[in-house]
Amino acid sequence: MGADVRQSRRKVGLGISAFIQVSLDSHGQQEIEAFTRLLEVNPAILEACKLTGPTDYLLRVATADLDEMNRLISEVLLPHPSISHLQSHIVLEWVKEDGVLHIGR
Repeated sequence: MGADVRQSRRKVGLGISAFIQVSLDSHGQQEIEAFTRLLEVNPAILEACKLTGPTDYLLRVATADLDEMNRLISEVLLPHPSISHLQSHIVLEWVKEDGVLHIGR
């Protein structure tokens, strides 16, 4: 994301970005479906990746401010019955954005 995208995000009220690592309590079909529904209905969750290793999912989220980020974490994610653990990482500065994927030569 370049400076234009960051400025646009702030103009529409999305000043705080974060990455949230999520571990599920169980990997049963019902738990995964419940978690997926949570991802789909929450507009603050912009992207979600399923991972290998101790973290099941990595979420990229954007909120207006830290109060809204706190509500997302404390009132939406942590109480969700499928989630056993999460760790949030607030973005302080985007150092490199919009990398170009070089295909072929």
